[in-house]
Amino acid sequence: MVSNLPPWLRWYKKPSVIPGSPLSFYDFYMYLKHIEFSQENLEFYICFQGSDDASVTPTIASRRHELQHIVALFLVPGSPKELNLPDPMRKAAITSIATSDCPANLAPIAEHIYDLLRSCSHRNFIRLGVKNGTFETLCMVTIVGIVLTSLGLLVMLLVAFASPSIYYSSRWRGLAAAPFWVLGFSFFFAGTRGSCFLLLLFTRRQELPWERVEEYQSIRSAGSGNTFVRFMKRLMIFERKIRVEDVGLRNLQHKIVVQSVAGAFAVTVLLLTFFLCLPIWN
Repeated sequence: MVSNLPPWLRWYKKPSVIPGSPLSFYDFYMYLKHIEFSQENLEFYICFQGSDDASVTPTIASRRHELQHIVALFLVPGSPKELNLPDPMRKAAITSIATSDCPANLAPIAEHIYDLLRSCSHRNFIRLGVKNGTFETLCMVTIVGIVLTSLGLLVMLLVAFASPSIYYSSRWRGLAAAPFWVLGFSFFFAGTRGSCFLLLLFTRRQELPWERVEEYQSIRSAGSGNTFVRFMKRLMIFERKIRVEDVGLRNLQHKIVVQSVAGAFAVTVLLLTFFLCLPIWN
């Protein structure tokens, strides 16, 4: 039933996988290199795909040489790009390649690596990549959303009970809580789905984690430092904002804005209906 709804009406959630993601292959490689430190998995899979392509290796000699190179680079213990594999799988592949030049001998390892890339690395990469703010920024905007919704509740209670006597206050004064709830829930809904509402409005983003390599290296060399200062420096107001150029990602962000505001209005209407119908008003 939900799949029959138009795309703009489907409630956006933080994704595990996005088909046709606007993030590039280069972004994925940089994520593996600088965040997971497992770029050798992708490099091996690309090499395997090339070795299995008859148009690339037409001759037996060149195929054997390429397979031996893959084994020396990725499979031999202590090799420059040694894969993290179960020991029986590694030994079986090395033994098979020693007696056969068929790329199918590497197929079990390729399937294992592909499963890791698809179900683990790529899933985490997408979750990070579609965010438009740092962890610190998202924490802050979510907290601001909670504070604003709490202020809306406080305003409603003060308007209802701060009159000289109960039943003396007009119920329509309770509408004063609506702006706090609309704005607060908009911030909260966007933040919990991995986006900063203000950055979404202006189609901007902060740098992605793998675009901060120099920053992370400087932090490691400088030691732990002041955690609070680092937290503040990475908030949206103190950092460079980058325009989102990819049309698909911009459309996704606009969808999050519209749905966050729509969800905020819906919750606000429900809360107003509940409070204004209570028998405490004039």
